[in-house]
Amino acid sequence: MNGIDFETPAHEARPTEFDSKLWNAVLVGRLEPVKGIEFAIRAIADPRVPSHVCLWIVGDGPLRDSLEVLVASLGLASRVRFAGFRRNAVAFITYADALMMPSLHEGLPYTLLEAVAARTAVIASDVGGLSEVLADGRTALLTLPRDVDALAVALSRMASEPVLATQLAEAAYAALSQKHTVERMGEAYLALYRQLGGAGARGIPTSDQVA
Repeated sequence: MNGIDFETPAHEARPTEFDSKLWNAVLVGRLEPVKGIEFAIRAIADPRVPSHVCLWIVGDGPLRDSLEVLVASLGLASRVRFAGFRRNAVAFITYADALMMPSLHEGLPYTLLEAVAARTAVIASDVGGLSEVLADGRTALLTLPRDVDALAVALSRMASEPVLATQLAEAAYAALSQKHTVERMGEAYLALYRQLGGAGARGIPTSDQVA
């Protein structure tokens, strides 16, 4: 179980790269196949997505060169921008209009919790830990993995309906801020340790006994 401090959000300056005239979507993570970044890029190219929507890719990894080639081939150099690895990635999440997580599979990443804490709207894949804590149309817009068409529709809808984005972000905060705090994470780990300790006391070998 992951948890963060929802009461004291990170105090970060707005990234100077953000243009106030653009609708800034952010994708944060290592550039590798499981993150589904290619599908987010292809969604930006869909004519239904407003031209002022800009996707910021924050992170680095083995797919960077091929993703840059894809962006160039689609003529998206002005609308998909590679920020590289950033120590202030939280700032990009905090000041984004939406966080995109088009992962093929995913647990419950801190990136999601940071977005929720900042009341940033989320577009994510309906997989793994994401589908366990988010509800499509209530706390986020969820799509099937690899579904470029659905991603384009979600982006278009989110960018065109600011009230919806605000409602989703507020609902996500209300739903997750009490369940995924640092305190709840500590309690969960403590309960697990107690359970393992009890198992050892009943004669069931614990990991250190096996070792």
